[in-house]
Amino acid sequence: MPKPVDSRTTYIPALDGLRTIAVMAVLFYHLDASWAPGGLLGVAVFFTLSGYLISTNLLRAKYRHDSFRLSTFWLRRFRRLVPAVVVTVAAVFLVTALSTPGELGDRVGESISSLLYVNNWYVIAQGQSYFDQFESTGPLDHMWSLSIEEQFYLVWPLVLALLFALFGRRRKAKWFVGGATLALAAASFAWMAHLSNVGADATRIYEGTDTRAGGLLLGALLAILLVRRNGTAEIKRFPAEVSGLVGIAVIVVLVAVMPDDSPFLFGGGLVVLSFATMAAIYSILDQRTLVSRVLGIAPMRWIGERSYGIYLWHLPVTVYLPKELDDMPLARGAAVIVLSFLLAAMSWTLVEDPIRRNGVVEPFGRWRAARRRARRDEVPGPGTPRTIFAGATVVLVAVALMGLPAAVTGGARPGENLEADLEALAQRQEAAQAAAPKLPTRKMPTGDRITAIGDSVMLASSMALEEEFPGIYVDGAVSRHYEALPTIISNMEAAGTLDQFVVLGFGTNGAAREGEFEDIVDLLGEDRVIILVMPYGDRWYMPEAKQQVIDFAKKYDNVYGAEWCQAATADTTLLRDDLIHPTLTGATAYADAVHDALQQWVDREDGVPSTC
Repeated sequence: MPKPVDSRTTYIPALDGLRTIAVMAVLFYHLDASWAPGGLLGVAVFFTLSGYLISTNLLRAKYRHDSFRLSTFWLRRFRRLVPAVVVTVAAVFLVTALSTPGELGDRVGESISSLLYVNNWYVIAQGQSYFDQFESTGPLDHMWSLSIEEQFYLVWPLVLALLFALFGRRRKAKWFVGGATLALAAASFAWMAHLSNVGADATRIYEGTDTRAGGLLLGALLAILLVRRNGTAEIKRFPAEVSGLVGIAVIVVLVAVMPDDSPFLFGGGLVVLSFATMAAIYSILDQRTLVSRVLGIAPMRWIGERSYGIYLWHLPVTVYLPKELDDMPLARGAAVIVLSFLLAAMSWTLVEDPIRRNGVVEPFGRWRAARRRARRDEVPGPGTPRTIFAGATVVLVAVALMGLPAAVTGGARPGENLEADLEALAQRQEAAQAAAPKLPTRKMPTGDRITAIGDSVMLASSMALEEEFPGIYVDGAVSRHYEALPTIISNMEAAGTLDQFVVLGFGTNGAAREGEFEDIVDLLGEDRVIILVMPYGDRWYMPEAKQQVIDFAKKYDNVYGAEWCQAATADTTLLRDDLIHPTLTGATAYADAVHDALQQWVDREDGVPSTC
């Protein structure tokens, strides 16, 4: 943590070192570093550390003053967190206006929800996916975690006050309060696991305040158990040495080996990570331990003090870097680190540290008083208040560093061309669907007798499908899974847009769940011919998704497999940089795979595809 404003609070440098580990893990995760597939766990480290720190502050206030002093606590949180977010959001908005003005509409909702600290629920309500590697990254996509923390800061002090009101007069009050806190944490983690088991949306699980409160609460539990009435923490040296080494080792291993699509993430991974962070914090509190001494060295401390700003700035910098750096990962990574550190250092020096120490109202009041004295004495008065000037300076520097290169390169970023292409194709698809006539059924599967339903890979191939099968009805969408099919099929049946030949392009976002495809076949009926496209990709669920195409083609006489996976495996130049979506040539190969599967039906051949 940064050096406390309150001189009575002991500064522990290694806590900033732990922040350094967390923020660098997140930074390398967003840089797609192959050796940090679990870098998103850095956010969970922040959660548990924050839960500990704010609960420690609340408990010290309670023990010193017999009051949690909630208004003071909330004011300090506001002064520490809000100014940097305002500066970041303002800079992102200006850069968007310069480089990609067509995205200003998206930025409005993201910006407002970020400033109101409800961004996580905004993202969930919008149906956006944090994990969809095929959607482009937005400059404010990381604001969800700050929203969860702020919501916790608002609610947890009230809950803690209630727990002390209920149990505070008991002899072992901290054990009752701690037990209740542990129960709340367990409920949060159990709810997370339940939602995962029933197949809830991954973003809903990952960004929900209810599902992520567990990590914050475990940090709070550590504070409840350790902080004594004299305000100090009771630490035993040998357990602290061991717990620190084990805790840091577990954090590093999980960051290095657990990808974001691992089933273990929601099934216990975040729980293990939170307990490992608790162990690390326990060790750090004894400044004699090896972990505390190593994490407390000056470079780790410097980065940790500015970790909040680094977290805020690294994603906008990543998004707005010139696309020419995409083919130079080392240069791109170095640029992100240098620019993020520079902007974070400016934000800390000019905005965050001055405001957390002096606030906004008092300096503004001094400025107004100086202006009144100047008018009275008829001398030039002070200019813009220093706080506003400093914030504006950081915004302008950020715009210069991020906006001008993006504007010069046309604002194109990794994935943005893909997103624009998909959006344009989706609009074209809607127009074609509205105008497409439904002709009488023919013996051969011409386009007017074919309905294609799928995910973003099919959407990216829609133009090629229309060229291959004029009149085809294509319905592709980003992040679509098999679970969406029953509703789509029912709606198409009701609208009369479901033809005799149905092409299904799924699996990119997950394999079919047990019984799911059987229900789909029942809805479509035995009279329809189903073309099932074999997906291509390297996600953990992909082997199962590909094998399902073979199994379903074997099980049902009216199901034929289209060998898109085989084509992409044989020639990866058919794929875009994400190695999932097809290029224009790849889209033609996708359509050819569908054509070949239909030809198998025409020729009465076996529809079972080869293994991929």
